[in-house]
Amino acid sequence: GVGVDRAARRGVVVSSPDGAAWRTEAEIPGLAWPRVAFGGGTFVVWTEGGAVGASADGAEWSWTAVPRVNTLFAVAWANGRFVASGTHDCCFGEVPSAIAYFTATSPDGRAWETRDAPLRTIFFDLAFAEGVYLASSYEQIFSSVDGTAWTPRRSAAARKDWRYALAFAEGKWVAVGRSAIDVSADGTAWRTLPIP
Repeated sequence: GVGVDRAARRGVVVSSPDGAAWRTEAEIPGLAWPRVAFGGGTFVVWTEGGAVGASADGAEWSWTAVPRVNTLFAVAWANGRFVASGTHDCCFGEVPSAIAYFTATSPDGRAWETRDAPLRTIFFDLAFAEGVYLASSYEQIFSSVDGTAWTPRRSAAARKDWRYALAFAEGKWVAVGRSAIDVSADGTAWRTLPIP
């Protein structure tokens, strides 16, 4: 896992053999809310400042800076590559129209190719199932077969809401937002369930 050691004001990588007892494996450069993914025999950690760490064992890390990256929202491994999304060339307090969003891909977690996100849209989460990546956004769900070219799918629901988390299991896509949960069998037609 990854997180922030508030007392030491640093990011950390932690591990546990049983989910109960945890130990610190490595320090993450800078104070950030990091994201982590595992695939192809490699752990990948992105920090808020654009530092990307790669490790085969979770203890020894090599770090790379991805230019222009400020904040990472999601990173996932699927279909032989890592896919990530976030913001670049911006700072907090800017109006949304001034913020630039990116997606990035990597075959190994060390060399990354970044590109502007479609329609200047933020992707909060990424998931892969049944041969397609889906990305959750504000009012849309986007899809991609390769993690590089993204197209908007039908709106996840008629409501305006941030969709923070996205997952696929047991034949269903689930997108969780501020006020409701959206469920879909195909990632295109969605049914909204209110959060009690």
